[in-house]
Amino acid sequence: MTNVSLPEAQARLGELIDRVEAGETIGIEREGRVVALIERSAPAHTEPVDVDALARGASTLAFDPVDSVEAMRSHARF
Repeated sequence: MTNVSLPEAQARLGELIDRVEAGETIGIEREGRVVALIERSAPAHTEPVDVDALARGASTLAFDPVDSVEAMRSHARF
């Protein structure tokens, strides 16, 4: 992991993002302490969702999810 100061990170953000994309983790320091990390994010889920399969699965539940959400909302205490 490489650490950089906040002013340096502001000045070189594009370069730091390129390094993060390549797999490096960057620590950002303020007053000599690392206060933030820039890390590569997990890849997004790219497979399509089978909505019909979800509906078939929901129909086998022992309860109605819609009713459950409505019950939670009516009993919510704010």
